[in-house]
Amino acid sequence: MPDCTSPTLMSAEELQARIDAVSADIEKQKEVLKQLERDKSSLQRQLNNIHDPVARLPLEISSEIFLHCLPFGHFHEYQSQVHAAPILLLNVCNTWSDIVLPTPELWAHIRIDLRNEELLQV
Repeated sequence: MPDCTSPTLMSAEELQARIDAVSADIEKQKEVLKQLERDKSSLQRQLNNIHDPVARLPLEISSEIFLHCLPFGHFHEYQSQVHAAPILLLNVCNTWSDIVLPTPELWAHIRIDLRNEELLQV
């Protein structure tokens, strides 16, 4: 690869070829970076699972714990909010989502207030 700062003059065609080669190298490096970011993300999830005590519990116990996070009160008093269980639990991490989604008791009573602008912006 010739040095771009060398005093040798290059023709327009040579310069364009050099630009094309550098652009191709940049694209290759972007793909390498994307793969490294995916690998890092996967490793981070594995590390999080090691440190997350909920992830180490059997699904039945985790589900029961999450059931205790539901707001109390009668169904007609329950206000669905993005900052309350079960929606909040979905957004903690992938492991918690994997527990929350297949737990039907968490989804048995959901009330959606369409007048709540916060819900409409999510």
